[in-house]
Amino acid sequence: MRKALSWSLGFLLGAAAGATLMLLFAPTSGDKLLQNLRRGYDEARQDAYLAAEERRLELEAQLAAVRKGEPLAEARR
Repeated sequence: MRKALSWSLGFLLGAAAGATLMLLFAPTSGDKLLQNLRRGYDEARQDAYLAAEERRLELEAQLAAVRKGEPLAEARR
């Protein structure tokens, strides 16, 4: 338990130091950098949502086929 707490504290301090250095040495202003980070986060979240939705539809189609007694298509690689 103590080892995990120590590791977690070190991780958080390292992340805070890294974020501070990134803001200090970034080639753009702090506000512009934060806008870019937010936009990147939003785009990644939207891409993940769309991929999850696409996969959900594929799985629902496979489930419907199995319920009808049809054989499954070749497994995904």
